[in-house]
Amino acid sequence: MPDLARNPFKSGLRLGLAGRLGIGFSLIAVVLLLGHSAAQRDMRAAIETLRETRTAQVPLTRVADALTYRVAAFDRAVLAEVRSPSDEVRTLLGEAEDALFASLDSYADLRPSAAAEIAGLRAEAEEHTRLGWSLIDIGAKRQAELADMRGVLDGLARRVSTAFGQNAQLPDPALTRRAYAELEVELGRLRSALNDYLVSGSGDAGSALVATTRSFGKVIAKHRDELARSPGRAWVELLEEDYARIRELQRQVLQHDATISALRDRFTESGLQLPLRLDATLAAPASRAVVESTGSAADAASSAESAISRLTYLVLAATLLVSLATIITITRPVRRLTQATRALAEGRRRVRVSPGGSAELEELGEAFNQMAERLAIADEQAFRHRQELEHRVRTRTRKLTHLANHDPLTELPNRRLAFNHLRRALRSARRRDELVGLISLDIDNFKVVNDSFGHIVGDALLRGFAERLRLLAGPRRFIARLGGDEFVVSIERTEDPEEALGMAERIISGFRAPLRIGGRDILVSVSIGIAQAPEHATEAADLVRASDAALFHAKALGRSRTALFTPALLEDSEARFALEQSLRRAVDARELRLVYQPQVSLVDGRTTGAEALLRWKRTDGPPVTAGEFIAIAEQSGLIIEIGEWVLETAAAAVADWRGRGFDDACVAVNVSVHQLLDNLFVDKLARVLEDFELPADAIELELTETAFQTSASTIEALRLVREGGVGLALDDFGTGYSSLISLSRLPIRRVKIDRSLIAEAPASQRAESLARSIIGVCHNLGLGVTVEGVERPEQLAWLGGCGPVDVQGFVIGRPIDAADIPAFARASRRLLADLLQPEAEHADGRRWGDPIVPFRPGSGSGKGRH
Repeated sequence: MPDLARNPFKSGLRLGLAGRLGIGFSLIAVVLLLGHSAAQRDMRAAIETLRETRTAQVPLTRVADALTYRVAAFDRAVLAEVRSPSDEVRTLLGEAEDALFASLDSYADLRPSAAAEIAGLRAEAEEHTRLGWSLIDIGAKRQAELADMRGVLDGLARRVSTAFGQNAQLPDPALTRRAYAELEVELGRLRSALNDYLVSGSGDAGSALVATTRSFGKVIAKHRDELARSPGRAWVELLEEDYARIRELQRQVLQHDATISALRDRFTESGLQLPLRLDATLAAPASRAVVESTGSAADAASSAESAISRLTYLVLAATLLVSLATIITITRPVRRLTQATRALAEGRRRVRVSPGGSAELEELGEAFNQMAERLAIADEQAFRHRQELEHRVRTRTRKLTHLANHDPLTELPNRRLAFNHLRRALRSARRRDELVGLISLDIDNFKVVNDSFGHIVGDALLRGFAERLRLLAGPRRFIARLGGDEFVVSIERTEDPEEALGMAERIISGFRAPLRIGGRDILVSVSIGIAQAPEHATEAADLVRASDAALFHAKALGRSRTALFTPALLEDSEARFALEQSLRRAVDARELRLVYQPQVSLVDGRTTGAEALLRWKRTDGPPVTAGEFIAIAEQSGLIIEIGEWVLETAAAAVADWRGRGFDDACVAVNVSVHQLLDNLFVDKLARVLEDFELPADAIELELTETAFQTSASTIEALRLVREGGVGLALDDFGTGYSSLISLSRLPIRRVKIDRSLIAEAPASQRAESLARSIIGVCHNLGLGVTVEGVERPEQLAWLGGCGPVDVQGFVIGRPIDAADIPAFARASRRLLADLLQPEAEHADGRRWGDPIVPFRPGSGSGKGRH
């Protein structure tokens, strides 16, 4: 055994590494303590300076800044009260004034030395507030005089109208008709001039008001004698007294306007100067004090930083000395150990280290010798284990490679292997000048099978589908599952572009026979998209993308269809993807909103409810109609989240309407088929009703006829909804393949007739007869009827003869915000009366003033009367 040590071990008292390091670190600790004491002294000074800044100077700055805000708040309250007087604004004005003077008092308490400046500022503030209150008082007087003036004008209008009606009963009413007509014309001009003056407030409008008033007086003087004969001198004297009262009120209003203008100028100038004085007198000195205090703290912190820097250099120097001493005392033993370790690493297992050095190094040498002995034994065991491990690695590698490239459910190649295979096939086709066709296919309505029978049956269906696809494609074709229910079949080594189409037809025909899954026969169909290289793509990813676009187009055409790729399909696919991404961002950013279109009963004119309509105003583009993005939301699954938001938002709106007096308010919400397929839909609906404390009849769900034709689970969900008291309405009846027989079978309460059925009514006798017949059938079945798309008054008149129906359309009301619905409900009776009884004559000779529908302004029960 070679001996690498040249110096024999010498016994005697030796310091170990711990002793040497203990002496060195004691020296470092002494240096640290001395430096810490100096740094702590400077840091304490910096902290005291900052504490003084926080407790004395910063509050002054905050109060000074608040004073400017208080002045602005008072000015805003004054201007708001002048524009629109109210008790609430007057309360805010008083609070703003109190807050302003309270802030001045706070500054005086914090800075007693500034008492003289604050007294001057208080005087200016009192003058400013006095101007504000004067402006408000004069504005209130002006409003009262304007109200008196409008009252006098209204009394004049009633007096003239009453006198005219009485005069019309005389044997010869034409004697005074001209005088009354001129009085009514001039009175109308006077009221119009007053309204113009109230709206604009300009000098021209004031001059026009004065001129119109004089003109009205001239008409009174012109016809005084004639009017004194009928209706009498006393009536004329009352008329002249009202005229004199109008002129006096007019003079006072114009005088107040001049006073308000002058006061507003003074108030505005004072509102500009007072903040400047506050800033110069209070805010600026407080800010300077904060800056000076901060500078003192910075100086103290800089001094502390210098002390810490000196301490750092001293510690580094002491550490360097200790390190050098330690290295010198242990270098030689460590070098012997290093040489022995290097020899052991080279494979010389018999090398050993002689004892020597500090106690720790001697112990380390003994441990090294034991390790070398054990390594020699371990080498022999490792050789045997290495051979066994290499065999296991080769076996496991083959299994992992298969798992990495194949789908574990169907044992078909997966997406990764499919792309690698397509890349090789495309390179080979380019060399041979051949075609490569790619068929993308998936199972129509596979989600319905999963939702109806469960994922176990769904997995079994995928395995059966893959097995039949192998048989139909043949053993030479490459088949892969890309994910979900999407599969691909490649057509290689061919020059016939029709071969892929032929294969697609065989696959579609082959799946017309049912699959036997779990003891039941399941009939499935497939949609197929075809793309070919190099015509449609030259790279594997582009070829798969093209076939996917064709597949999407085939699914849009209907079930069990085949579509060949065209460039336009890819553009449509990119546009759909971009719209889907924007929609996802819009849902997260809450860009969607609801508007509500009222529904009014033609029987008594009351508002029976409103339909919630979804709107999307894109921040990165033009508005998007619901017809454009609802289909995208259904395909991407976002419809579930959007539908829940719509339901909760509409429920909150109808709860608010009922709380504001619209007691029997109801909101109609459109529901997608995908929401009905969600097993939690019924529970979510019940939770929304409970959260907003709504009865079941406060919400009505609108569904198209296709929603009733999906699956048994959908019908069961609708049955539970109907049993819970929530109404169901059949939407868009009259479009597509709606059938009358479905009205007697579906669990619905209301039918919404599409606008296309009444678009030409009543002008077209055929359209009128068809719509009237459908409405009659619905009534005979006990179903409510709502007619959508009513846009002309003549349609309202005609629908009034079709029995009790509700109408919805632009002629009644366009979609509005939720907050406006209660006001609309209160005015809907009068609105419908105005629409049904205009002054124009009806086409059949009947006047619009004649009764058309059984509309009685005083009819209807107390409940729901608005």
